Amino acid sequence: MTRPRDIILLRQVDRSRWCVTVRNVVDGVPAFVERIATARPYRDACRAALAASDARRLLLAIQWDGARPRAFNRITDMVEGVGA
Repeated sequence: MTRPRDIILLRQVDRSRWCVTVRNVVDGVPAFVERIATARPYRDACRAALAASDARRLLLAIQWDGARPRAFNRITDMVEGVGA
């Protein structure tokens, strides 16, 4: 069993709304820890996720359309319409 790892997850909840949560990943299995920001437009959710990631010094990941989460790229993922 590996040590639990917390990540900040920017997650698409519907077509144009995103939420920011903290997930705990143990042996590749994610579990919900807490919600940082409720559903909001992409740009606002990005700002909240980046601020939380910097403040807590945690990895920031992004997940859209049910795809697997991947590392958030601060340059390319700041453009609205990611994953489209």
